[in-house]
This record gives sequence, structure tokens and C-alpha cells, in this order.
Amino acid sequence: VLEVDGEMLYQSNAIAVYAAKLGNAGLYPNDPLLAAKVDMFMQTREEAVLALKPAVHEKDAEKKQAMMEEWANGTCKRYLSALDRVAASSGSDFAVGSSLTIVDIAFMNMERMLKEALPTLFDSYPALKKAGAAAAADPRIQAYLAAK
Repeated sequence: VLEVDGEMLYQSNAIAVYAAKLGNAGLYPNDPLLAAKVDMFMQTREEAVLALKPAVHEKDAEKKQAMMEEWANGTCKRYLSALDRVAASSGSDFAVGSSLTIVDIAFMNMERMLKEALPTLFDSYPALKKAGAAAAADPRIQAYLAAK
């Protein structure tokens, strides 16, 4: 939840898009087609992550790991395979266009969050992995992570 001038914003993607449009960081494109692609990536990623929720909340460690692997080989594979093909077509290190967007940051975060349970997950999605690495190499992101 984010409060802006007394108005409440809900949903992580809506907040991410709002924040990305602030200032001149260029994290959300002005071009309508590129903006639609950013939205497509963010919404599809969110659908994949939501399907992982039962595993995240599972208390039994063995069952949790089995559920995560089932997700990785099913729902995740279906969504991320499609997104990886689109990201590869960008012709750059980034998932959308030729510069850093919130998509690259989102996939960097997703890989970091899943690294312990599914350490090789992103090896199957080289374009998304490359986009996440491009985000991690950005000096602004490095400064933010160093300050955490």
C-alpha cells in the first residue's frame, strides 16, 4: 500500500508503474507500444508469482520444496518461457526496448527471491536472466542495494 497526497494505491504493479513514471529515471517508457509491453511483462509475471503463493505459505519444508518445483516446471515454465522469447526479441540486454525499465528490476528481484529454493530456475530463461543482470549492474540499483 502506498499513500500519495491522501490517496491510497494498492497492488504492487500499480505502485511500481506509478513510481517508475516519477522523475526522469526512464523506468517506464513514453512510447505506447513499449509501455504496453512493460505492462504485459509485469502482469504476466504477477500471474506467475501469484500461483506460487500456496508454496510460499506451506509450513512443511519438504512439501514446500516439492510445490515450488512443481510450480517451476508447470505454471512458471508456461509464463516465463513466453516472456523469455519476447525479451530475447528486444535485441538488447533489457527485456523491453534498449534501456532499463521496471521489468528488468522485477525479474532481478524475482531471481533473487527464488535463488535459495530454485537456484537454477533462471538458467532456463536466458533473456530474462540477462535483463535481471542488466538491472543489477545499473549503478542506481547497485547504490540502492548497497544502502539496504
